[in-house]
Amino acid sequence: MFAALADVEAELERLREAGTVRARQRHDEAVHRAEEIIAEARREAETERAAVAARLRRQADVEAAEARMAAEEEAERIRDRALRRLPALVTAVVERVLADLDEAVSGNEAGDRP
Repeated sequence: MFAALADVEAELERLREAGTVRARQRHDEAVHRAEEIIAEARREAETERAAVAARLRRQADVEAAEARMAAEEEAERIRDRALRRLPALVTAVVERVLADLDEAVSGNEAGDRP
């Protein structure tokens, strides 16, 4: 009976050692898999960051182009207003110069002319 008990104890020790080895192997495999998962997540995060950055650059380019077009349109409106006002401004300046010239030549005030 003691011999049978010794055989059982030996078998249990062998099973315990095999279980310990298998547990270490599974732990090592789990650590390795976790490292792979983390590495993949980092790669995916970098890819996602690059995609977001590219999308934001495209969006900024579109917004800059829209702002540039709006500024060009506003500049054109300002040029058009200036061109429309130019004849009146030229007339006012010429009238003023002629009045000053008349005053200088005749000695009369601009309002004293007949």
